[in-house]
Amino acid sequence: MSTEVSNGIAIIGMACRFPGAENIGQYWKNIREGKECMETLSPEDSVKAGMDRNTVDNPNFVNRFSGIKDIDKFDADFFKINPKEATFMDPQQRLLMEKAWEAVEDAGYNADDIGGKVAVFASTGASSYFLQSMVNNPNFIEEAGGMKAVLHSLDKDHIATKIAYRMNFTGPAVTVQSACSSSMVGTVMACQSLLTYQSDAALVGGVMINVPQKVGYMYEKGNVMSKDGYCRPFDNDADGTVFGSGVGCIVLKRLEDAIEDNDRIYAVIRGSAVGNDGNDKVGYTAPGVRGQMEVISDALEFAEIDPATISYVEAHGTGTIMGDPIEVEAISKVYEEYTDKTQYCALGSVKANIGHLNSASGIAGIIKSALMVYNKEIPPLTNFKKENDKIDFKHSPFYINTELKKYESDIPFRAAVSSFGIGGTNGHVIMEEFKADEAKRANRSCYLIPVSARDEQDLRSSCENLAEYLSEHRETDIADIEKTLQCGRKAFEKRIAFVVKDTDELIKKLRGFLDNGSTGDISGSADEHIEQIVSHWENGDEIGWKEEFDTKTAKTVSLPTYPFKRNSYWSYSINKEDKVEEKESPENKIKQFKVELHERPDLGNEYVAPEGEVQERLSDIWSELLGIKNIGATDDFFELGGHSLMATSLISSVKNEFMVELEIFELFDCPTIESLAELITDKLTELIESMNEDEVEAYLNMEKNYGT
Repeated sequence: MSTEVSNGIAIIGMACRFPGAENIGQYWKNIREGKECMETLSPEDSVKAGMDRNTVDNPNFVNRFSGIKDIDKFDADFFKINPKEATFMDPQQRLLMEKAWEAVEDAGYNADDIGGKVAVFASTGASSYFLQSMVNNPNFIEEAGGMKAVLHSLDKDHIATKIAYRMNFTGPAVTVQSACSSSMVGTVMACQSLLTYQSDAALVGGVMINVPQKVGYMYEKGNVMSKDGYCRPFDNDADGTVFGSGVGCIVLKRLEDAIEDNDRIYAVIRGSAVGNDGNDKVGYTAPGVRGQMEVISDALEFAEIDPATISYVEAHGTGTIMGDPIEVEAISKVYEEYTDKTQYCALGSVKANIGHLNSASGIAGIIKSALMVYNKEIPPLTNFKKENDKIDFKHSPFYINTELKKYESDIPFRAAVSSFGIGGTNGHVIMEEFKADEAKRANRSCYLIPVSARDEQDLRSSCENLAEYLSEHRETDIADIEKTLQCGRKAFEKRIAFVVKDTDELIKKLRGFLDNGSTGDISGSADEHIEQIVSHWENGDEIGWKEEFDTKTAKTVSLPTYPFKRNSYWSYSINKEDKVEEKESPENKIKQFKVELHERPDLGNEYVAPEGEVQERLSDIWSELLGIKNIGATDDFFELGGHSLMATSLISSVKNEFMVELEIFELFDCPTIESLAELITDKLTELIESMNEDEVEAYLNMEKNYGT
């Protein structure tokens, strides 16, 4: 194995939601078109979101923001999280969890069958959702189930381990926090984990959600915030940045393993490094030239790449008066140690498109650069008019690209990405284009395309998304579609299969299923073996796709990922003008924010109505704890999203309601309302039989006082 292969890390999967983009395709479209994705608000929008009218009317108030849609929504049932926990869960954790699943599917893997140890390195911003919830709902902690439950749902520490738990990943799971460079540092740590064989694949994610989102900010001269709400990196009018919301994930593997498994490779990370400025700078929050130089030099040395062959640098590029000139000075000094070439390398920053995403900014730059390398295109720098007078571009290795251009060279397209954190922790990666050998393909007379989902609605959504995508990408090879959907998707209960000869026929049969429920005739374009496999899929049997079909010559391709069924989970009203109920207490009036009860999820068992007083009372307790209505007698507490932390609250509620002590192991032994009601009845019987007449009468009076 050559050094070139053995030290490389392949980026094989990506997923994102950034301002103006719900997915990777939209993100790349916006970047290559040079689209600015921040939004302008009316003063009324900011007031409605909670800003003071006098502040909004101040001439220094900037009504611009960078955000994403539907931060309140989440598919809790998909991840087996009960509605109440989802409501009190930081939206940053929710969104990163969904994108983690999508990134693995984009890599062409079923999360249950990715193989080996999968590491998770995740980064998140501070929970402004928690702070806003506390301000808007004084009873937030109590309603969430106490401080332990709040920390479990909102604390940064849990973001990586929750993903690992929900997706059954057994490699290192580490929350990485170094301010703005967090997700870049997580990427470097993931590369190190793979190269030292602590893991066989790694998921890296970064998320930043500002709550509230749709609000402007107060401009202060000398601060990092832009005066007019536009970020202009390396431009002469640059005067600051705009902070925004977003989430991104990537999946990494050792290059030799990715080649062996015939993974689709967006780009190869050749070198990476992390360092810190120390105190060699004017202040803690200021950037440092020497610290940036060292981390760039370290990454180049590891990559063994001449910077004269690097065609693009995705800079930290915040568009600040001090930061941009220092960054160009630092990287120029490093590159000039290797080459005297000038203005051969394009310089850009995605912050011009989407703003500064804090802990997600590094991953946003990495995803952008990987897409550039994969598509061999250099996009224009948005919001650029004139070079910054404080930067000597003419004598530097860099130039500003102002229009989309194709990369054309025999040298692999190479790009570098920087991300620097307040406090001085700096990260840098160097990536290059992967040139795959074209494998010989054996044409077959038919191909088997499976689709599955949790229920009929999701199945139809999956088919509709697939048909729409393929209609716009008819060039997608049918063998690649087959491999991706056979090996790269989890097999859910609701299943269908299409037997087709090419992509056009697949589109036609998908439309037929959506119109009349038919998957088409398979007798005659299928052999007996294919027919048997179709029968086993549809019967819910496990299929060894890699053994049944030749998946080595086909490639993984980007196809629509699972169509999450997202519902709103929010702990308070986003609209300041909404009225809240007030309940009189002897001391004062207490605001009451009722958590909305959600519909019972689709479980493996039919709904059975509770019978008798004990079952009915238990059903009410479970509904309040889980945020679910119409809980049946045979429903399992843990299948509904209950867990050990919530089990202690259930035990406490049972004690208050029935004056019966339960042990935690008894709840695991009796996880349904039916079985738990029987246990409680037995305990009540034993309790009453042990009492004398006076004690029984006192007990019944206590029950009466409880209103039962």
